[in-house]
Amino acid sequence: MERILSELRQMRLPGMAQTWQSLMETRQATSLNIVDGLRLLLQGEHDMRRANRNARLLKNARFRYQVSVDELAYDSARGLDKAYITQMCAGESWLASALGHHACISGFKTRYWSILKLMEDLAMARVERQSKRLFEKIASYDLIIIDDFGIKKLNNEQ
Repeated sequence: MERILSELRQMRLPGMAQTWQSLMETRQATSLNIVDGLRLLLQGEHDMRRANRNARLLKNARFRYQVSVDELAYDSARGLDKAYITQMCAGESWLASALGHHACISGFKTRYWSILKLMEDLAMARVERQSKRLFEKIASYDLIIIDDFGIKKLNNEQ
């Protein structure tokens, strides 16, 4: 039984290894038939890969706020109508972060920038002669959120 666990880890199947270990700890590994056992192992691996992908997408998006759509407060004090939120295309930073979070969980590669940080990144890329590389990176995202647009007047170079 331990050999199976070490082989799963060696094959880089941590979700299956974790599921197998918990099956051994609860003494269910020997009581399951092959189909149910395999189904549990595959589900464990699938769940872990999805969780790792979501964590990576959320980390790489660099959101200002860690908030999800489920956490939004739809009340009259904030002036939000739950039915209207889905039709909105722009809003405050927390709303942009929540919608971006939802996009990441849905599997979309997302990036959040404040306009000031984006302009800074573009200026640095221009100085380092890496503009093409930065634009290719920007083009690789499924969703780009540019927040705080209009806070600072842009100059001709920007």
